[in-house]
Amino acid sequence: ADFSKTNRFVSTAEKSITELGLNNSNTNVLQPNDIIISARGTVGAMAQLTVPMAFNQSCYGLRANKLVDSAYLFYALKSVVQSLREGAIGSKFKAITTADLQTLKIPLPPIEIQREIVAACEAVDAEYESTRMSIEEYRRRIEQLLNDMEIISFEGGYNLSDSGIFNLSIGKRILDTQLVPDGEVPVYSANVF
Repeated sequence: ADFSKTNRFVSTAEKSITELGLNNSNTNVLQPNDIIISARGTVGAMAQLTVPMAFNQSCYGLRANKLVDSAYLFYALKSVVQSLREGAIGSKFKAITTADLQTLKIPLPPIEIQREIVAACEAVDAEYESTRMSIEEYRRRIEQLLNDMEIISFEGGYNLSDSGIFNLSIGKRILDTQLVPDGEVPVYSANVF
């Protein structure tokens, strides 16, 4: 819940512990600029921290040393995280292991080049964020227009179970072995109606 697909930074968490809880647990604390990667469930979700945070066994923490710019490490990992997702194992919940991370390779140019790469990536992120905000604003405008016309808030209406107007269905189980990388028909999952 704390990771976003679009935001690089995370400053808050849905859950927290007390100082006493922290001192009496096995957790570690990540520091600002450290990177956190989810290891189970939503494998490979990533964020860079802006404040110190504890983390549980479902995540890995990474801290760059003086040879690696933290922001560069984030972007470099982001570019290869798909391979982690593809290699995740588990029948009930997909997961990655420490060994998966230890064998992951990223390029390591000199620190000056890393910072140039970060500047270019941040420029792309800023452009993306501006575009995303514009899209969200247009969506709000459409919703407001519909509300102003009382299309959404009118009395009555039609139930989705009205088969004369709607066709409501739920998908059937598809096994992982039936999926192919470049298949002709896209598959939506997570119990989408």
